[in-house]
Amino acid sequence: MTPPNVPAAWSPWLAAHLAEHHKRNAVERRINRLQQWRGLAMRTDKLAIASQAALHLAATLIRARW
Repeated sequence: MTPPNVPAAWSPWLAAHLAEHHKRNAVERRINRLQQWRGLAMRTDKLAIASQAALHLAATLIRARW
């Protein structure tokens, strides 16, 4: 998916850059989705196991919606 004004020599670099950007953007969107959970964003749990359980629960519910 190369824009029409890009020289042919840039094409491999641009393709690699766009693929990397797509992966990074997907990770950032998932992290932002997790941060919408107030308990995870505020980190109010006293025990690490409770925070980890909340993280797993949030990730499972988010994944189930997709």
